[in-house]
Amino acid sequence: MRVLIVDDNRELADNLGEVLDDEGLRCTVAYDAAVAISQIGRADRTPFDLVVTDWSMGAMGGLAVIAAVRRSSAWTPVLVVTALPEQLCLGRAAVVAVLGKPFDTGVFVTLVHRCLSRAGAPPVATPLDLPHPRLRPEFGDLRCAP
Repeated sequence: MRVLIVDDNRELADNLGEVLDDEGLRCTVAYDAAVAISQIGRADRTPFDLVVTDWSMGAMGGLAVIAAVRRSSAWTPVLVVTALPEQLCLGRAAVVAVLGKPFDTGVFVTLVHRCLSRAGAPPVATPLDLPHPRLRPEFGDLRCAP
């Protein structure tokens, strides 16, 4: 399965790619939203099975990546990783889950596999159930924390 990892923190993006490579997944890493969007939009490629994206990446952020994913494939799961999940306001961005940084690698891998099990399913469904204090998994309608 193919996974796109998008994060402007190059070290983190590369490390996540290595972790998922060890899980037998084929990873493509992009260090900014513009590069990710060009990877998503390439007509000669089949859609990614999962997109893992940071939310805040300068001028173009995670929302632009999510929009590109939705234009390419309505069913590709999107996992948002962010340092401030409690401040995240996505509206109806159709993401599968939000994982707060910093996070445990084991929790990340488990969440990736659960997201991949949803590949091809509608993005609005039952929340993933992962017991982790900084994980805010919700489907479809992610609301601002009070």
